[in-house]
Amino acid sequence: MTNERDTEDLQSFLTEIGQQGTTGSKGMLLRRAGKPIGFIMLDLVQQDDKKVLFIPDLEVKDSERSAGVTSKLITAVREYALQVHATHIGWTSATEIMDHISSKLDTEESGGNYLLPVAKLDRSTLSGRI
Repeated sequence: MTNERDTEDLQSFLTEIGQQGTTGSKGMLLRRAGKPIGFIMLDLVQQDDKKVLFIPDLEVKDSERSAGVTSKLITAVREYALQVHATHIGWTSATEIMDHISSKLDTEESGGNYLLPVAKLDRSTLSGRI
């Protein structure tokens, strides 16, 4: 989080959804009308010959999930990945639904993580899969 307000809003949001904390060193707070509706945490790691923007934590309120929010989130993550010169987006699947979604994408598995080239992170790649 980048400032005190973001940190406070994140803590408030986590309490509201019943989550204790987050992992990740950088983050983006998602807002609608100034109120937090979700967050994404990010870590930039080197994995073999790849610079991976790893997503250890992502949450959006069920009531706020929509194609528009997904599209904005994809755009923000892609723009940040390009800024930090990441070659791939990475995540670990903790649920059957994420396993299913991940298996439909053109990912590679490495060390229990799914890796998607940044160039393939766009709405059309994910359309109908999430």
